[in-house]
Amino acid sequence: MEYIRVLNWNKYQHYARDNPPWIKLYVRNSEGKRKGLIKDFAFLRLPVPARLLLILVWMLYASYNKVVPKCEKWLKSELHWPRKPDLKPLISAGFIEVYECDPKKVEEFQAQYHARNVRADGSEVKSKVAPQRTENREQSKKSNTKENQQVVEQIYQAYPRKVGKRAAIPAIQRALERCQYGHDWMLARVQRYADSPAGKAGRFTPHPATWFNDGRYDDDQKEWQVQSKEQLASRVPVKDGQYAGMGENIDA
Repeated sequence: MEYIRVLNWNKYQHYARDNPPWIKLYVRNSEGKRKGLIKDFAFLRLPVPARLLLILVWMLYASYNKVVPKCEKWLKSELHWPRKPDLKPLISAGFIEVYECDPKKVEEFQAQYHARNVRADGSEVKSKVAPQRTENREQSKKSNTKENQQVVEQIYQAYPRKVGKRAAIPAIQRALERCQYGHDWMLARVQRYADSPAGKAGRFTPHPATWFNDGRYDDDQKEWQVQSKEQLASRVPVKDGQYAGMGENIDA
């Protein structure tokens, strides 16, 4: 059976023991000069897919203690490569070579593969990495969506005017996406605005969609304490020199 050998392995990987926990992609030599892969002419001449394939082969070579079979179907599965990997560019450039493996090495590889891919009952463990990740992303997305809806509703309820909800909800969602400080900060700003004279101005308080779309949560809070001329002109006189704010019920 043919196997893959990475040429000049010691040049690229400096480990005193086999089966290292990671590989290193050097960009400088021991003198600090840029003479690593970034200046390796043979590496740069490879097609871009072949460069990625070489790095993945290095990782596989280290993972399986330098015993990697030249089986395109197996390599495609282990590397999660979209098609059968083309090793010819790597061989031509002198990064790898193909050889007949020692039977003892074959037995060692089979033992490692069995330990990783075969259950105790003898059934083979099939790779489900991609579906599992997709499922996890979908679950996380649903969880985040539900949590986000609750946050948006909480902010809407904290705003002093409950009008135009259909337009307000998307406006709040967009505001949260733009906000750098999180939904707790946004909720606190809305509550402060609701307690301010501007938030208690009745019909002069903007609709929530307008307020969030215009980014009014970033306004200086002092502005929320100032009443417009229209607000002052519309206030109802109660006693000499005293007025009631909008939204208050005044008995005749």
